Amino acid sequence: MIDRTLMRAKKNDVYLVLEYIGLKPFLHDFDWSKHESKVKGEVFSFSVLSYIQDERKLYFRFTRNASDTKWAAEYFPGDDNKKKKLVAGNWEEELEHVKEWANELKKEIAAPDYWAEIARVQKDFGLTLVKAKKNVLISPEEIKKLKENFDRIEQKVTKMFSKNEEEESFIRSQFQLLTESIKKFDKKTFIYFSIGVLVSIAMGLRLSALDLQRYWQIIKPILEPTFRLLVGN
Repeated sequence: MIDRTLMRAKKNDVYLVLEYIGLKPFLHDFDWSKHESKVKGEVFSFSVLSYIQDERKLYFRFTRNASDTKWAAEYFPGDDNKKKKLVAGNWEEELEHVKEWANELKKEIAAPDYWAEIARVQKDFGLTLVKAKKNVLISPEEIKKLKENFDRIEQKVTKMFSKNEEEESFIRSQFQLLTESIKKFDKKTFIYFSIGVLVSIAMGLRLSALDLQRYWQIIKPILEPTFRLLVGN
């Protein structure tokens, strides 16, 4: 077997490219591995860098051309979210393609999956959703406590994520919609509705994936007892 895996210095070059592109907060989610491939009867071993926190295979494979004279590459995602396979040339030209890959990858990593967020939040509160009773209205005492809790959430979200008056107004309008809807729905419907509104707020603020994690981290400690209140736990 012919070993063409990257030496430490070249791996460090790749690290600097990812850091330059802005992927440093995600570097712990990358993993180096080896890929074996047969070229003209010879078996070569190549380095592969993969982003592991995604069910899709997001990777960059550092290969060589058929005559083993130039750097080549195979990576996904490339332009238009397609897999790319090419002969690059020297190492500097290979790094240019690493930059292209890193830029496309950053778009995928930084873009939160709001559909997945709704599913994840509903899963987190799955037991509460099951126990919540349909066609049972929220009592005046529960309404008072819900308003207090959602006021606390609104203050925290506004303080941590609003960047201007327009965003403050948007957050205020969404929580106003939420509190005004307490009397309109039964307990189970209101829990689903409130999750939808909270996800809509995150979407409206265009939170990054990292900010979205922080968003739920500050909401959850208040939201959990709020939902438990509605199911009597």
